[in-house]
Amino acid sequence: MQDIWTLPGPRQRIGQMLERLRSVRVHVLHAARDRAGLTRALERQLTDDGYHVLVFGPDQAGDLLAALSGHLPGRSGRPAAVLAGDASLQGAVIVVQPHGLCSPELQAFARAVRHQPGESGPRVLVVADDTASVLDGIDTEQVRGVVERLDGAAYAAWLPRSREPLVGELVVAVAIEVAAWDLPLLDRLTALPKTQAVRPDLHVRAWHGADATACAGVPLRWEGGVIDSWSGVDTEHPAWLASNRPAKLTKRVWRGQLAALLPWIELHRLQVVDRHRSALRPVAVAGGGAEPPDVDLLDWGPLCLQLRGIDAARARAVEPFRFARNELAHGRPIAWPSITACLQHSALLLAPPPAEAGSRFRGG
Repeated sequence: MQDIWTLPGPRQRIGQMLERLRSVRVHVLHAARDRAGLTRALERQLTDDGYHVLVFGPDQAGDLLAALSGHLPGRSGRPAAVLAGDASLQGAVIVVQPHGLCSPELQAFARAVRHQPGESGPRVLVVADDTASVLDGIDTEQVRGVVERLDGAAYAAWLPRSREPLVGELVVAVAIEVAAWDLPLLDRLTALPKTQAVRPDLHVRAWHGADATACAGVPLRWEGGVIDSWSGVDTEHPAWLASNRPAKLTKRVWRGQLAALLPWIELHRLQVVDRHRSALRPVAVAGGGAEPPDVDLLDWGPLCLQLRGIDAARARAVEPFRFARNELAHGRPIAWPSITACLQHSALLLAPPPAEAGSRFRGG
């Protein structure tokens, strides 16, 4: 599984967090999810930027002064103000991961760092997983809205690819819309059998586990891990939707199918029109204005009707495409049998028209 913090959106957010730290000297991040991953990404970027980084986990955060003293030369038991001015910590970044209330030692050390003159002394970055982890007088930044739709596409690019191009694109497009900001869920959605992956809303147990209703009645709160901002919009976790708003989960599937299938279906319509252009009749569209009707604008319904008298085999072949286009146009995703029917007739509809006979010349 790829580290999500290496993707473009999360990496940009890491830069913003560290830029904030440089200006305020003490910064608190509330990471309700993946605190460990965020801490590793921050440490990696700080190290790449040339900082000396010290990371203290929950066990050490409760007695931070003693933990700090263990990393510094000289006697232990020094007060917070002395440690904050220690030359060995000049320019260092202290990353602390408390759980629950910030200890008095952490509070005292953060105050001492803030009162260091000029740019001297270390900086303190608190990465918390609990709303109780606050520092007096310090605003807490909620680490939300990190992932966007393009990050989902970038993440999916690392996943194994299907040997069936259209099916692979369809599975990925649906998975991105369904998983939203939960990128690790993309692994499970794209690993489903294709018959389930194209309609994951009908197979919740396959990707959410045996207890498919675990989120029923759960309050819709960011701290609870069931909602986050995705591409600028507050977006529920798919497991929460499956338990509380299943119709909205189905709409996500529809959006993914629409993105992958509609251009592919349109490609077949245009090819059929090109093949039978001379035999087809344009149909005037209501409200179409003064422009004359164009055969290229024939929708699947009129196209099917005309083909029955022109090419019976292709008339039968376009029926699955007409049905699929109609369902998608009305906001309804289609199931695997309908997709299979289109795939089975694709080669016939995309076959190029027969070559026109060349001109014949007779010698004089």
